[in-house]
Amino acid sequence: PAGDSLAITRAAELKCAAEKLGIHPILFGLHDQLKMQGGYEPVHAQLSELRSRVTSLFDSLKPDAVITWGASGWTGHHDHRLVSAVVTEVYESKTWDHPMQLYYPAIPSGKIPEGSGGFATVDSTYLNVRISTSAEDQEKAKASLHCHQSQYTPEVMDQMRAMISSALGNTTYFKSHHDDK
Repeated sequence: PAGDSLAITRAAELKCAAEKLGIHPILFGLHDQLKMQGGYEPVHAQLSELRSRVTSLFDSLKPDAVITWGASGWTGHHDHRLVSAVVTEVYESKTWDHPMQLYYPAIPSGKIPEGSGGFATVDSTYLNVRISTSAEDQEKAKASLHCHQSQYTPEVMDQMRAMISSALGNTTYFKSHHDDK
């Protein structure tokens, strides 16, 4: 059921998925869908909080690279799109003391059958960074996906992973924001 119990479950799933990938997540505790059903004021407050926290992270962590959702949110999910827009907005808001690169992961167009799982794709001419992945990397990705038990059945997760593996092979594709300048 929606509400606090689902939020707690999803946070635990995120932590599990990140652990499988060797990532240490930083959770902001903002509401799913940024309280859109509550009107302008709650959304505005949540967006302001998100901007502030992303800015603080960029200032404190001084990352070399930032990876966020692309404009489509990978699956078109509006929360992913909002995060992408805010991270990109903060990145573009100033010249940072510590230079960093911004990347958006993507699936090349034509690699997944249309209408399959709601994945948005990007024309390969925009995907200017390609990184080889090993069988071990792919197993970690599979284990990470399987942490999201409240969102998908194991069968759906296996279908999604097979489709993504088929589309990407042993390469992960990114669009580099830097080359947009």
